[in-house]
Amino acid sequence: AGVAACVEEGAACEKKKEEALRLSDPVYAAMLEQRALAEAHREREEELSTQQARALWLAREAMVEEAILERERQRKEREQEETRIREEWTRMEAERLERQKQQEMKVRIHPRLLTSSRPSG
Repeated sequence: AGVAACVEEGAACEKKKEEALRLSDPVYAAMLEQRALAEAHREREEELSTQQARALWLAREAMVEEAILERERQRKEREQEETRIREEWTRMEAERLERQKQQEMKVRIHPRLLTSSRPSG
């Protein structure tokens, strides 16, 4: 606790000396003012830099989200197209099988028709 009190006392003493110098020496006062302005400017630039970095990060996040949504949309479109193609192929295959079945029935029926339509006798 003693060291902290000395440090605190020393800091207070330094502030008092600085204040006395500032009041008595206009050049020193101007230098302190310039230093304070420079520090405020640096802090403002850091704040702006942080805001810009955050804005860039948010923009990048939005772009990533948009890209993910676009890929998802394209995937769904592909799946729909694949489903449509499968359904079309299934329909065409069913039609082909139906035509084949009808052809086979015609081949089977036709000779019977020929034999049954002959006049007997």
